[in-house]
Amino acid sequence: VSVKALKSTSAAAGTLQGTGTYIIGENYQNNITPYCYINSPVTYRGEEGYELRIVTSTAGRINQAITVESGALRFTSTSSNTTMCNGSNFTNVTGTGKVYGSNARFYAVKANNGGVFSVTGSSDVHTTMKCGSGITTIGNGGIFDFKVTSASGYSKFSCESYLQFQAGATVRVRFADSYTPAIGDSFTFWTAARIMGCNSNNI
Repeated sequence: VSVKALKSTSAAAGTLQGTGTYIIGENYQNNITPYCYINSPVTYRGEEGYELRIVTSTAGRINQAITVESGALRFTSTSSNTTMCNGSNFTNVTGTGKVYGSNARFYAVKANNGGVFSVTGSSDVHTTMKCGSGITTIGNGGIFDFKVTSASGYSKFSCESYLQFQAGATVRVRFADSYTPAIGDSFTFWTAARIMGCNSNNI
């Protein structure tokens, strides 16, 4: 089923369910906030510059896998990383898609084929982000993106389970124009219960 937009004037407006995948945002020049409940997988195909926006109050209303093929999924958690974006389901990002958000928490993210998993918030500021018990994977062509604004102010990612890098993964670290690293500066960008494939053969 292809859906242009999901609009509502209330915080909860019924349920979309079925056996297929809902494709939303295609050929729709605006941002989308899914106030309704969706009990099927969702593929977001937003145009460049537009977003599927989820906040803590709407987290979990898409309760299956989300795949971002274009545009961006922005999850802004206002509860200090305690609420997961779409429950215990994977968030996939591929193509020209991007997943990001201030203090966001996901079950697990899979990035490949050009998809960007960015540990940044609105206005491209560094943030802290978490993933739960799923295996977060930066696959072939996937980009793991970090922002550094000072020696102590930079993107930080923590994973309760495994963080896996596969062949062809990219770790991208961007420095703010106002900051020049000094000799001796060090950064810990990620921590995880277990890290796999983090070597020069894969990254």
